[in-house]
Amino acid sequence: MYKKSLIIILCIISIVLSGCSNKYSRENALSNKVKIGDYVLLESNTTQYNIAKEKSGYENNQSINTNNLKLWRVISINKDLTVDVVSEYLPKDEIIISGLIGYNNYVGLLNEIAFEYGNSKFVEKARNVGYSNQRDNVEVIKSFNNLMSKKWPEIKKNESIETIIELTTDDNYSNDLELIQKAVGTIQASPESTSEHKYTGYFRYLISSRDAEYNSLFPYIKLYLREVNENTTDIYNISKTEIYDCSDMNSNGCESISTVSERIRPILTLKHNIFIDSGDGSKDSPYEVVIN
Repeated sequence: MYKKSLIIILCIISIVLSGCSNKYSRENALSNKVKIGDYVLLESNTTQYNIAKEKSGYENNQSINTNNLKLWRVISINKDLTVDVVSEYLPKDEIIISGLIGYNNYVGLLNEIAFEYGNSKFVEKARNVGYSNQRDNVEVIKSFNNLMSKKWPEIKKNESIETIIELTTDDNYSNDLELIQKAVGTIQASPESTSEHKYTGYFRYLISSRDAEYNSLFPYIKLYLREVNENTTDIYNISKTEIYDCSDMNSNGCESISTVSERIRPILTLKHNIFIDSGDGSKDSPYEVVIN
């Protein structure tokens, strides 16, 4: 009887140890098992993020909830065994960006906010959709103030205005959109409906990309933020929203400042040492993960 009980105990121990070992085996690593388009469940370890007016350019500080994105889609399995996931839904809260200050800090601020929607235990880094090593911050404010202090004939000859345009604009945003299109089937998205609030149709969200227009014949400068709007289907024909308009550079200054209020769409890079705890990667049973 004693011998039989001992055998049973040893079998149980063996099963438990085997199960623990398998959970952290290479075969069970997230980067090894997931496929493009699979669903991953991950909740933020923060509940709120405060956006300083000095960064957004908006007249007031802002506070957004960061714990309402839980479902993510795999868009890239990287060579270093990290995995990129994009939020299936858009956040509930919009953020407000305004004027030259908002334009200046735009890309860096959106990346900061994107990180808050992840869980720092699992997330190596984060970005907003469209980020591809653009400048986080650009010094357009100082340069514009210098230019606006001049009369138009001087500005017209001044090459620094073209430098401003060149340094702050980009078209690398399509990289992320291509990944999302392939993984999800569409770049359009909306917030997740709840019993308290139903969302219908698609919603606008900001892309981490700036654009600008400059015309020396009829003097003006206009600054834009790129976005995916509710009708966007072509990833190479993205709309943009105006944030600053200096259409009369002969005047004493440029007073046309726009305020943009839209959502972001975070992309998280999950660490290489993450393993699958449960789930099959479907929407009904997304992968739940643990870290070794």
